[in-house]
Amino acid sequence: MLDLQDGEAYAHLLNVLAPEHSHPSTLAAKDPLARAKLVLEHADRMGCKRYLTAKDIVEGFKYKSKSSTLEFNSAPPGDSVTTALLKNSKIDTFYYIGLNGMSMGGKPLSFPSSLFAMDVSGNGGIIVDSGTAITRLQTQAYNSLRDAFVSMTQHLPSASSVALFDTCYDLSSQRVVRVPTVSFQFSDGKSLSLPAKNYLIPVDSAGTFCFAFAPTTSSLSIIGNVQQQGTRVSFDLANSRVGFFTIQII
Repeated sequence: MLDLQDGEAYAHLLNVLAPEHSHPSTLAAKDPLARAKLVLEHADRMGCKRYLTAKDIVEGFKYKSKSSTLEFNSAPPGDSVTTALLKNSKIDTFYYIGLNGMSMGGKPLSFPSSLFAMDVSGNGGIIVDSGTAITRLQTQAYNSLRDAFVSMTQHLPSASSVALFDTCYDLSSQRVVRVPTVSFQFSDGKSLSLPAKNYLIPVDSAGTFCFAFAPTTSSLSIIGNVQQQGTRVSFDLANSRVGFFTIQII
């Protein structure tokens, strides 16, 4: 398993996203802080906005704080939402799935499913990756998702953006908050709905919560760790399937 806190997972992922900007010294670095600094330099060359420091990487990203279960080659619970794992001819180290679209509050979002498609050369597509903290969507898909969320949460007081999050709210005076449900629509017709705590998350102790998705200019989209929290993710590699089961906390 790749270690998020020493930057190795980030280095591998950035090498896939933009190999033209990669350098062998990143993975060769033995010192965790030095490796983390090289990862951020790689991201700078890609034109990515920084939202964490090398020290943040080494100490562990603050949003990666809740538990979930990751299992391989075990049967998922009977009521899991399952979908097919897709093969990528270009790289075999990530877990690709087919996604037709997303919905907000039960309403399908208006963007082409081709945004999540993998081409014949293995470029694009969408992966399930616990080493990436926040789900990254191509900008067109993200804007559609974000705009739909904003239109359905006009009753909530807004707040300034925080780091990579451009949609935030001041919930310090709220006792109960209702938000629309975000769902992934898999290519085989099944749907995975996320609990609100997996996409409206606290970012400080003052009551500021942000919509926990982010855009990317890469052709590769990523379902990240925050959106998987509280979920049992079961990879059945023999049958090329992945299952998602929401863990009920009693």
